[in-house]
Amino acid sequence: NAQDIHGETPLFRAAASGKVATVRALLEDPTVDVELYSWNRLKPLHVAAFSGHVEVVRVLLSDPRIDVNSRARTYDTTALHEAVSASREDVVRVLL
Repeated sequence: NAQDIHGETPLFRAAASGKVATVRALLEDPTVDVELYSWNRLKPLHVAAFSGHVEVVRVLLSDPRIDVNSRARTYDTTALHEAVSASREDVVRVLL
């Protein structure tokens, strides 16, 4: 749950980078806080959706701690909003 100077956790960075195996490994730890916001007020699911990392989105959604309807703090957007705004149709299908 350690955050860097940008407020990014290892889970956030792995989700943003599309690192499926790393995301899976981090989610195996029950102490990982999956709902921490980064400096830009997004959560791992938001950044994975915006970035178009479909498999990361699937892995995140398989974890019961992830709330698919959680909202970013800046614009009150969900992961679905982020995927739509970035024209990530494949991610939109997964989120629906």
